[in-house]
Amino acid sequence: MVSDNNQQSPIEKIEFNLSYLARWLEANHRRRTYPLERAHYLLLNLLCEKSPQSSGALASQLGLDSSTVTRQIKAMMALELLTRLPDPADRRGCLIQVTQLGIDKYEQMQSIRRENVEKIFQDWSDEEKRSIGNALEKLNNSICRNLENN
Repeated sequence: MVSDNNQQSPIEKIEFNLSYLARWLEANHRRRTYPLERAHYLLLNLLCEKSPQSSGALASQLGLDSSTVTRQIKAMMALELLTRLPDPADRRGCLIQVTQLGIDKYEQMQSIRRENVEKIFQDWSDEEKRSIGNALEKLNNSICRNLENN
């Protein structure tokens, strides 16, 4: 358990708890058997929302280098999770589209992850869950803006 240290400034408390959160999430991830790698899950999330997309667009949305995303796409294509389509706007380029297998694996992993989140928050009220969901969304948006500005 993480101790509640009221002597810390708000920034100290946030930094400390983010460090522990990252640690607990890693420990939780290692204890589970998931049908997808985390990176594949995030790419499939974007492609299930809007498909097809360019690898550059995907990299931008995840704050990653294009070469990193290209490597992930190649690995995912080998697993038949994704396919390439010609880009009608650029004959030299291609668009990435999720396959039915990719959708199925994504939905399977999403279900497992949501069950785990439900267990973690089982003792929380709906208002507390809504509040942390909103705070996490705001945190992710702030982190994204900070990365864009640096």
